[in-house]
Amino acid sequence: MDEFHDAFQREFELILASHPEIRSLFPYPRGKRLRPLLFFLCQGLFQKPRKESLPVALMIELVHTASLIHDDVIDESHLRRGEHTINAVLGNHFSVLVGDYLIARMMMLGLEQHNGVMGHLSGAILQMTQAELMQAVYEKQRSLDETTYFSIIEGKTGALFREAAWLGGDAASASAPEAVHLEQFGLRFGLAFQIQDDIMDFTGSPDKLGKPVHQDIHRGLWTLPVIHAYNDLSGYEKKEFQKGLEKNVILEQILLQAGHARQGVMKANAVLKSYSDEALQFLTGFPESEYRLALEKLIRYNLERRS
Repeated sequence: MDEFHDAFQREFELILASHPEIRSLFPYPRGKRLRPLLFFLCQGLFQKPRKESLPVALMIELVHTASLIHDDVIDESHLRRGEHTINAVLGNHFSVLVGDYLIARMMMLGLEQHNGVMGHLSGAILQMTQAELMQAVYEKQRSLDETTYFSIIEGKTGALFREAAWLGGDAASASAPEAVHLEQFGLRFGLAFQIQDDIMDFTGSPDKLGKPVHQDIHRGLWTLPVIHAYNDLSGYEKKEFQKGLEKNVILEQILLQAGHARQGVMKANAVLKSYSDEALQFLTGFPESEYRLALEKLIRYNLERRS
């Protein structure tokens, strides 16, 4: 992954080379680089990851980073992982252009790959955008059911995890059945990852997360623990909750009382565990190796992480 990190940083050096006046201000996006790691590990199920695959890993992370930069603009987020976001330092206009630039760079890299790579990543971007549009609609309505919630997170998070896993297999010439197993593994891992994020937003601390908590419910966005907590309310409490929606009160106070938040989190954790178990099951068809073990550790890490 060292070569990947160096190559990814060079992508931002290309931006700064044209705008040296902002070099001292520009916050280099940091993160887990989980999606390219997923790509390399899935490739490793069949063969040792090759340097020639590096551009595809870069394409995956460029898409993800562009989506985060645009998300920070939409959400008016000024902190990510405890550091100032690009929009907080340089403004929304610059942030949108940086996100657009990263997508353009991804497309340029894609010209050097076979059509399947761009086809899969383009499909993921389309699904991610459709999911964000759906989320924006329901955010204004300030309501969400579980079916719609899963449609949204499958698009905004699951899609890129799914394609990272598929592309890893594709880089190693996986068979069609093997590719399907990788897709299903990646999708379930992505769903579990997003559910854990949503649980942490509901229960975590700003110090551990590196950003404010309760962001989703403040925006009127119902995540899985919120949906389950709401479903646990009595008829009277639901009426009070709806009144709170109309008056724009701090809704987590309603859910946190009488243990409803705890019930919501417990039920969301059960779903998280179920998707994690399903993801692990899709790995059992591959030979035991250090790469399969690393993928299994990633699933278990997600179950335990607090940031």
